[in-house]
Amino acid sequence: MHLAPRRTYIALTLLIAATALAACAAPAPTGTGTGTTTTGTPVATASVTPTAGPVEVPAVSSGPITTPGTGTALRAAILEAASAGLGVSGKITVIQLYSQDSAAIGDIQPSTGSRVFFAVTGGPDDWSIAWSAPFGSTLANITAMQKASPLISPELAAKLSWTKKVATVASAPSLASFKAFALKSAKNVAGATYTGTFTITAKIAKDGNGVWWGNAIAEPSDSGLESIGIFGRYSKGKWSGEVADFSADNAEAAYFPGDVLPKVTLP
Repeated sequence: MHLAPRRTYIALTLLIAATALAACAAPAPTGTGTGTTTTGTPVATASVTPTAGPVEVPAVSSGPITTPGTGTALRAAILEAASAGLGVSGKITVIQLYSQDSAAIGDIQPSTGSRVFFAVTGGPDDWSIAWSAPFGSTLANITAMQKASPLISPELAAKLSWTKKVATVASAPSLASFKAFALKSAKNVAGATYTGTFTITAKIAKDGNGVWWGNAIAEPSDSGLESIGIFGRYSKGKWSGEVADFSADNAEAAYFPGDVLPKVTLP
């Protein structure tokens, strides 16, 4: 039998021992494959925060500027929002009113309060008060209005007149007031010696310029006296006029305007 030299066996034994020591000194694997466990400090990763959708910013009013007409749903909605925001009720006189898309501005006179400017936004479906200022106050100007309500376009804001004067409409006279005037006039004609009474028949009417006129017949209770005609005109809160001269042709036509004459002609 042939035996290997002893030195060859010793060298092989040393080689196997060295290989085992090298394997023990090798670093632990760091891979991420299946069945592999990794060690060491974990690497931090950035967290992702979900972003909200775009915020819708209300747009400045744009488009045609209109004056909502009497009886329209738009006018009613605007005035209802203004009344609620201003805390007013009852009858409102509209002096100025303009609307543009989602905004409206106005100038009103409540029956139980002072004249006031206002602005509402959120139209056409959700009107609400955005600004107000008493007429003639230091806040009644375009700068204050747009600062408080920037959704109002410069074109819309420029429509308001801050100093507009409103004509005072005289109240209409009553028929009773003219009858009282006619009775007093008839008594003056009859004189102090007349102790009887008068029955007054009268009509009043307004001409195209807004002036009121009256026509009356005073029938005396004394059948021996003739009826007295009284023509009247109402101005500055009182009646004035003249005794009708029935001897003249077309006396009524000469006194009353043509558009009033048919309205005040007595039977």
